[in-house]
Amino acid sequence: MTTANTRAKPNDRYGLVVAGFAILTALASFLVPLGTLSRSFGGEGALLIHPGRILDFTGRLPTTLPDFSSVTLVAWVLILALLTMAGLAFTRSKWTLVAGVLVIVLTIIDLALFVRAIDLIQAPLLAAGTAYRRLPFRNLGPNLWLFLSIFAGIAAIVYSLAQNEARARAFAAARGGLVPVIAMLLSIVVGGVVILILQGVPGNDLHPDALSSLIGKIDLLWFSYSSLLGPALPKFRPSLDLSGIWQSLSLATPLIFSGLGLAFGFRTGLFNIGAPGQIVFGALFATAVGVYVPGPWIVIGPLAVVAAAVGGGFWGAIPGWLKARFGSSEVINTIMLNSIAAGVLVFLIGANDYKFFGQTIHFPFKAEGGEAKSALLGEGARLQNMVELFGLRTGQNQITLMLPLALIGLALGWVFSRGDFRRRGLTAGAAGIIGVVLGLILPKITLNISGSMTNSGLNVSFLVSLLAAVFVGVFLWRTAYGFDMRAVGLAPKAAEYGGVNIGRNTIMAMAISGALCGLGATHYVLGGALTEYRLKQSMPADIAGFGGITVALLGQNTPVGVIVSSILFGVLGTGGLNLDQALDKVSREIVTVLQALIVLFIATRGFLPSSFFKPAPPPKELEPDKPKLEKPVDKVNA
Repeated sequence: MTTANTRAKPNDRYGLVVAGFAILTALASFLVPLGTLSRSFGGEGALLIHPGRILDFTGRLPTTLPDFSSVTLVAWVLILALLTMAGLAFTRSKWTLVAGVLVIVLTIIDLALFVRAIDLIQAPLLAAGTAYRRLPFRNLGPNLWLFLSIFAGIAAIVYSLAQNEARARAFAAARGGLVPVIAMLLSIVVGGVVILILQGVPGNDLHPDALSSLIGKIDLLWFSYSSLLGPALPKFRPSLDLSGIWQSLSLATPLIFSGLGLAFGFRTGLFNIGAPGQIVFGALFATAVGVYVPGPWIVIGPLAVVAAAVGGGFWGAIPGWLKARFGSSEVINTIMLNSIAAGVLVFLIGANDYKFFGQTIHFPFKAEGGEAKSALLGEGARLQNMVELFGLRTGQNQITLMLPLALIGLALGWVFSRGDFRRRGLTAGAAGIIGVVLGLILPKITLNISGSMTNSGLNVSFLVSLLAAVFVGVFLWRTAYGFDMRAVGLAPKAAEYGGVNIGRNTIMAMAISGALCGLGATHYVLGGALTEYRLKQSMPADIAGFGGITVALLGQNTPVGVIVSSILFGVLGTGGLNLDQALDKVSREIVTVLQALIVLFIATRGFLPSSFFKPAPPPKELEPDKPKLEKPVDKVNA
């Protein structure tokens, strides 16, 4: 057999794109802010622009400014590294990978020097007893140019890795995942245009010239999107504050349930739009168990969770049966059942008494008083708040690392293990046990916890949503029943020819989809996210239910994708509140605009050509060397 070089010729177009983006990033350093020295509540910022220029839109900078000479020096080196990386990518050099790593390292160093320059001014004031809220240069952080530098470095690394034929084919196989990424980027661009049209530059009256206005608009976009995505990052000053993350996960929990339910339906060829009604019936069943069934938490808690799944599954199985029996559209049926579910909810908890044939009937399900809410759930049916589960309290706390290390061990054990599902599961379980042991052995950490963390509605239902995601992944891709359901979704006629019962699988698929959606009620009712451990008419079932469509589409109908996209929308929802308070012309409805744009761009497949999604041709197999035939030798008569 002959050998061949597995190194493929790189695509010149991608190299030109990487080189062009690196050059634009280098040139943008003179116009795009590098860092934010301080930020006022209304969005006005004091900006650091290379080389060492400060543009103040706040009007409240102190006379003593930080020394940014080291930041400027490293920024010059970073610009040189970007230009060098552009040349290497243009010439298709193997050193492009090293240059990309160097750009990222220099960016991190520049950010660290920027923060340290401000710390040198704040540290003496803190030591002298100055309150944190009275310190100069608060709300500091990086700005757009450092982000562009990191993005350019990542692009160069990916381009360099794709030069190998095997990696290039792996990237090509995963190019369908670019659709949600491109949809996100396009929605950010269009949303940015909307923000610039609606909102003027905060503090622009201090610098009304054209160049400063342009820089102010760039900073306005950065402030808007950093405010939307800011809750995903923890705050360490003046105390550890994870309230943004906690609140984001709280908003993401019902989206994970509804996204999993709708993704399950999409995978099985069904369009389930009945998530709001299924959430309502899950809440009714869970509330019935929580109000009327006494007992300890170890029994009633899981029973109430199962009741929520049963309620949602029951309401989801109805349109499944109608489709299997009469061939009616599940889209229309689920939409109609949403209205019926809302009416049932109002009927049960909307009024105190009803009159039937002259007799007054009082529903014990309903709480006393005129407010539309159920009776209070028993102690055994209440899911614990995550703050209490981690042992966090306001002030100085000593917390154990047992649960975080256990979760990290489970994740690492699953990702880095090899073999079949059982072997990977055993490895992940062993790694989780090791995490628990390490958490018990290691000393507890003393942290100053912010009081705002205790106000979050995040509860144990978030962990239930992760278990539901594991169930969907195992059931659909690891069981024969899941294979039959996916086969029905992909090719019903072929599946029926292969012996699959289409009607039974349709009913079961809609029931499971509804059960997953119904579990979303555990967050609102059992977890006390509605400020009380009871069912209320104000439960946002429509928002959580219809939001699952966007989550499922953005997550490519996969469990991991649904979790990531749900957390993303939870972060955007939390950040939208902050942005609404800061800017006077932009409200939190910008999040709804972004969600609608994402669905639109996913429906158009990111405006990518159809040829982009065609599978790459298989590699040519090496043919064995053919033996050379010797020419016959003419016999010469002597």
